[in-house]
Amino acid sequence: MKSYLICLFSFVFCTSVINAQEFHIRGRVIDSISKTPLEAATVHTETLSDSTLIQYAITDVDGRYSIEGRAVHRKIRIVFSFNGYKTIEKIIEPLPNTNIGLVSMVEQAEELEGVSVTGRRAPITIKKDTLEFNAASFKTRPDATVEEVLKKLPGVEIDSDGRITVNGKEVDKVLVNGQVFFSSDPKVATKSLPKEIINTIQITDTKTKEQEFTGDAGDGNTKTINLTLKEDKNRGYMGRLSGGYGTDDRYQANGLMNYFNDTERISLIGSSNNVNNPGFSFDEIYEMVGSARSGGLSFNNNGGFSIGNLSFGFGQGITTSSTLGGSYANQEKNVYEMDDNYFYTYSDSQNEERTFRENLLPDNHFFTETESNFDGNTSTNQGTANLEFDIDKSLRITAKPSLNFNRARSTDYNLSLSYDDDQVINQNISQETNEAYQRKFSNEIRIMKKLDSLGRYVSLVFENQNDISDVTSKLYSQREIFGSNPSFELLDQQTLINSANDRYNINVRYRQPLSKNLTMEFGYGFENWFQTNTRTIFEKNPTRNAGHSIPPSPGQSGHSWLVKVSHPRRMKVSHFWI
Repeated sequence: MKSYLICLFSFVFCTSVINAQEFHIRGRVIDSISKTPLEAATVHTETLSDSTLIQYAITDVDGRYSIEGRAVHRKIRIVFSFNGYKTIEKIIEPLPNTNIGLVSMVEQAEELEGVSVTGRRAPITIKKDTLEFNAASFKTRPDATVEEVLKKLPGVEIDSDGRITVNGKEVDKVLVNGQVFFSSDPKVATKSLPKEIINTIQITDTKTKEQEFTGDAGDGNTKTINLTLKEDKNRGYMGRLSGGYGTDDRYQANGLMNYFNDTERISLIGSSNNVNNPGFSFDEIYEMVGSARSGGLSFNNNGGFSIGNLSFGFGQGITTSSTLGGSYANQEKNVYEMDDNYFYTYSDSQNEERTFRENLLPDNHFFTETESNFDGNTSTNQGTANLEFDIDKSLRITAKPSLNFNRARSTDYNLSLSYDDDQVINQNISQETNEAYQRKFSNEIRIMKKLDSLGRYVSLVFENQNDISDVTSKLYSQREIFGSNPSFELLDQQTLINSANDRYNINVRYRQPLSKNLTMEFGYGFENWFQTNTRTIFEKNPTRNAGHSIPPSPGQSGHSWLVKVSHPRRMKVSHFWI
């Protein structure tokens, strides 16, 4: 019976593939009255039974389109849609060379901006500078994520690391209903949100805060994706929980929960384990923390890593780690917008190693025993906020404060002993203890003021970054050689490292329109930074007990002037440094 079903399935599948008809459809779309071509009209083909999308195209500047694909049905539907025009549908036979010819579209009596009429939604719609996809038009498995439907969109590519590009331009921001989802990294939304709650996928050029405020177009170097949720899915809970328990009291548990209520969102993350796992993968932590966090990335050999100011495990021995985080976002249009995050991480690592080695030489042999013990832990507290206030239609104030407290402690003990059959040859003992504290505060305050409706505005940006770190390191090392020429070396050293970094930056910019397509910008920037690094070493041995330090570095400052003339097709930028 099983073999019969397999053969039947194979027969049906092969028959469907053989009967699939390759087709090539072309034509031209024009306005019914002016006879001018309609650029960016949507033309798509679909099945008659369930309106499943087969293939689609966007008309070019001459109103021409070309669609190639395969259809398993003898008849299909071709649909023409354009904003402000009545939708046209035709039933055709998919043939290798089908010329539809001219299709004249009739304008609606009352133009509705950005709306496809007659209740039929095209898979792709052009709305001013936004390309909008209807998520339901792209078939996926029932439990698919947003990332899976993105892979089916024209021009969208996703590499193995989850990096998204649209027509070769990187996507640096993914929003949900116009808001940042947990962090500024695009992958956190695309990997965690299910496709079934998505209404449309909108793609546009990424804009700076000034461009958003003034209404200017983006530079086109990067893209932003905005996911609009279905109205009935925009309220409620969504999350995941997982856990496990095994031998030797090994365990792991983690959870991620999101709550939506229109513009309000609350997100919680938590994990704990003792199986050398940060609780979430590096990608998930990186997505939640966000690529915009200051600082770089670092890895060690056994799985530990750091992202900016957050540390996740030493990466050696048995590591117990815990992570707790929360995020709150809300907005009221033309009034305020906020996105606040807090993360706490803790990890403790312990490692013990012992080795025994026999060394064979031509005329003798000797033995070596080593023992090492490591114990260390780290903890991190990080809080960030993005606050935006519209005082009125012409004045906007934003603030981005960030506060971090980090602590790390470790003790590393090593013993090495070499001996032959008769006596001990040498012995080495070392113990290093490190303790470090770091406090970091950064902030950005941005004030933008529109001076008229023609594009004239002035902006003021103030940035500061203040870091303080204290490190205490103790090293005890003893090396002793036995035999006919005995020797003894002792190193007892303590190092104190204190550093402070203060940086302040202020920028003022003014833009003056010279004509409809020509503007001039003037800018001034001042930066002041001061760095103090003190390294004090205390060393104790039979002949010396002293301390010395490195003097602090002097402060510095710099000025910059900017004159910029901008034109849609020409740009000249000049910088003057003092």
